[in-house]
Amino acid sequence: MPRSIRTPLLALPVAALALGAAALAPSASGATTASGPTFGVPRIVDPIHVYGEPNLEVNPKTHAVHATGPQGTGTQRSIWNVSVDNGDSYRIVQNLPGNVDQAAATPLIPTKSALGPGGGDTEIKIAHNGQAFFNDLAALASFTAVTTTDDGATTSTANPLAIGTPGGDRQWMALFDPLPSDNTISAYKGKTPLNYMEYADQTTGDAVDLSTDGVNYTVAGEYGNDNAHNPNHGVPLVDQHTGKFLGMTSGKSGNSLALVVGVPNAAGLLTFHYNEMVSALPGSPETLFPVLAQDGARNLYAVWIDDKTFQTWYSWAPPGADNEWKNWAAPVQVSKAPSNVNVFPWIAAGKAPGIIDVAWYGTAKTLKELGSSGPSAKLGQTWDLFFSQVDHADSAAPHAVQVKAAPHPMHYNDICLLGTACITGQGNRNQADFFKLIVDPFDGRARIIYTDSSNRLSQTLGQDTAADHQGAALDTIVTQNTGLSALTGQPLTPKESTSPVSSWTDPAGDALMKPLGGAKVPGADITSVSMKLEGGNVVVNLKLSDALGTAAAAAGTPTAQAVVRWQMGDTLYFVAAEATPAGPLEYYGGKTDSVDLCSVSGCKPNYLTYNAYPNNGVAQGSGSADAGTIQIKVPASALGNPTSASLLEEAMAFVTASPQSGVVPQNNGTDFTDQAPLQLEGTRTVNVKFGAAAAVPPTVVTPGNSGGGGGAPGSTPPSSNGGNLAATGLSAAIPAVAVLLLLAGLFVARRRRTTE
Repeated sequence: MPRSIRTPLLALPVAALALGAAALAPSASGATTASGPTFGVPRIVDPIHVYGEPNLEVNPKTHAVHATGPQGTGTQRSIWNVSVDNGDSYRIVQNLPGNVDQAAATPLIPTKSALGPGGGDTEIKIAHNGQAFFNDLAALASFTAVTTTDDGATTSTANPLAIGTPGGDRQWMALFDPLPSDNTISAYKGKTPLNYMEYADQTTGDAVDLSTDGVNYTVAGEYGNDNAHNPNHGVPLVDQHTGKFLGMTSGKSGNSLALVVGVPNAAGLLTFHYNEMVSALPGSPETLFPVLAQDGARNLYAVWIDDKTFQTWYSWAPPGADNEWKNWAAPVQVSKAPSNVNVFPWIAAGKAPGIIDVAWYGTAKTLKELGSSGPSAKLGQTWDLFFSQVDHADSAAPHAVQVKAAPHPMHYNDICLLGTACITGQGNRNQADFFKLIVDPFDGRARIIYTDSSNRLSQTLGQDTAADHQGAALDTIVTQNTGLSALTGQPLTPKESTSPVSSWTDPAGDALMKPLGGAKVPGADITSVSMKLEGGNVVVNLKLSDALGTAAAAAGTPTAQAVVRWQMGDTLYFVAAEATPAGPLEYYGGKTDSVDLCSVSGCKPNYLTYNAYPNNGVAQGSGSADAGTIQIKVPASALGNPTSASLLEEAMAFVTASPQSGVVPQNNGTDFTDQAPLQLEGTRTVNVKFGAAAAVPPTVVTPGNSGGGGGAPGSTPPSSNGGNLAATGLSAAIPAVAVLLLLAGLFVARRRRTTE
């Protein structure tokens, strides 16, 4: 995770560039949305592991949804989750000792569950042929590269030394993966997909490496080392028509941006030049992070937040006859009240010309109220996830509609922007430095992965300390329900209702061991869930395809748990049943807790825990079980005293196989080595009110019935009927190489940013 404030290389010469929209390309075709876009019920990516800086991609071949994020250099481990049911539920892409030859796993050939090189920034890109390129930063000293062609069911051998210039930070990827419709004229003649990985070289500028196999990288070039353009580590892309690598740096004048253009040769090696973009901005636009996007007409869009106004801005440029982007429009402010101070902008565009989707975190408090510390002030501010859909963005008259994309605030108090200095300033960096927005390649809906830390959890009894801050970064995804498709420019057909329900169903046959690509586990297979309030108890009825104890037997673990979790107000609650392979079930429920682990930016929650009675905050329940039919009763007083009017948000059921009973609480030692419950099954999320109607399954969005339409050429329609959902490891030792890498990273000279 990035980083400390970068020291400028040199004072920049002043070069003003007058910009205007009058000479730009014609406006986009497509509809104008009259009402604000809406979003569906937020989906929980992982109810066990939590992480900041979440990353998100959709496989354009299979429609599997991939989410990743770092757990920190303290663990040397990152998390990679995959959904094969249209984003309704996710499983973890990691190996179990019982499913791999552990004797073959060494510090130099780690599984992603081993405590091998990793734990820092993660990045992922997925090509049209379904190949995923995954990369994990290891303590500023190395990058571990992994690839998969079957959405995590199997992965290639990891390469823990995947960059040509050891010593790097904050990597981004950009694929050259042209379709026939791109009519590419690139000089590159090699194999595709070609993956460019840009990262902060710790000695000069920004390095770019390339790979076609996903595990071996060689140097392609370096930019921002000309003593005129300073790297800002903005997010790059590749123009598929020309094969040009496009990124951003500071411009030649103060408070400015320049476009980096990397022109490939036949081998994909890049020669760089710069086009000035915008200048004389109110403050620095390098406020974590400026981001580029490109629409179907090859228009480029840049979005940023400056460190003086903390507003969200965008500019755009059309491609010229010379296939360059030189005529940039005057900046347009996207954010507006009540989003008065903002951080972490992201932008995405689809095939529809002139439609951009922009997201950021914003607070209603003003800069005057926050003072000179801005977002880092500790004044109890409330943060929301904001989204703006802009149509006719490629014109002098853009039309924007701003909404809150999440149903409740996602963070409270400070979001520290001081990088490494957050620990000395005792700032909350649990959110890390970004979140991500993408456009679904099948239907053009915006998907936003964000970290919901409104739960205020921490191991220090929910309080902030000098090194441990509250707010477990629960990775959550919202998907656009209505508004315009960025793929077609036309209105979307609603996908689901967000109205509260009291029961919901889940497809049969999607509980597996290993959880991606494994065999079916009927004892973990949830088919229906219902909730009600009765006699002072919250009563949960679960239907599994077999007895819960058989799930523990299938996984080879001592116990299995069936859990239903939700959020009410700012608190996470759960009820659970626990079974051994042969013994009776135990029933309990209460407040969800967290286990905090530490890294270079301090300590933060890394795990959500569902400990059994008699642990703190948990009540003993009662219940019954008949084969796979389970009823759990827990006193409502242990669950926040919900009433028939209470809203239980993002309710979800899941089944885990666990290395120990919930009576033995998860702790820092076991979680440091990821000896944690392994999720075998999970349902989609719903909002619950006791006594409400049963849920109607959401519409399965496929090319042809989405309202937005479209899909990847040669793709097959995605299914929402489950499928082969790989697993977390229960590893027990820290390879020596991990410690060496950590120490090396902590002492790297001339760091611009530090890694979480």
